[in-house]
Amino acid sequence: EYQSKLSPAAWLCTQWRKKRIPLPEPILVTKSFCIERFIPGKTLKESILPARKKEKILFALGKLIRKMHTLKGKGWGEPRYSPKGKSHSWAAYLDRWWKPSIRTLRKKAFLPKKTIKRLEEIYAENLPFYSGKGAFLHNDIKPHHVILRENGIAGIIDASDFIVGDPLYELGLLREYTPKKEFEALMKGYGTRNEKKALFYTLYQLAGRIARYRGRRGKRKIKLREILDEYAEL
Repeated sequence: EYQSKLSPAAWLCTQWRKKRIPLPEPILVTKSFCIERFIPGKTLKESILPARKKEKILFALGKLIRKMHTLKGKGWGEPRYSPKGKSHSWAAYLDRWWKPSIRTLRKKAFLPKKTIKRLEEIYAENLPFYSGKGAFLHNDIKPHHVILRENGIAGIIDASDFIVGDPLYELGLLREYTPKKEFEALMKGYGTRNEKKALFYTLYQLAGRIARYRGRRGKRKIKLREILDEYAEL
């Protein structure tokens, strides 16, 4: 149960740590912020590893994420004053970001009309999105936030942007930063074969980032075309 003296993110990290997820230890916590103990090591992004070793780490990361998702939440989307998501449904949360993103992509011509139309078709294909119970999602697990030490996972940092939602949304986010072979290892470690749904979420998040952020827009357009091709093959 939520304790009001903790910030929502600090409360959630405490619950995950109880499940032996390697998150930073909170050392100063208030209702509005949390200072965490430093985890020494290199990020997954910084580490230069043989392909097989990297796939082994992604497999282990998939298992850790699956364990994180056993903690279920209330509401949907991002929290407000407690860990409860403030949207009334998962579809409502997705719509709130999707509709303005598509308007921006079309108005600014960031993507070809044919591509935008295909994205809208894929969005419609995946309705009603998710009917299960919402899990707490870190919502920012990427190579920059996975700390390695002695070639193992020492920590997962920066959970301040957590949401409540479909677990596959978390995996979809990682596909933007993870080559196909490593992503397959991640999915295998997580224990799911629903790659098409995860790729839908990758497309959803890429479209939103292309619409909202100038940085890496060119690289994200290339990645979006790559994921569209993969999605079509499934």
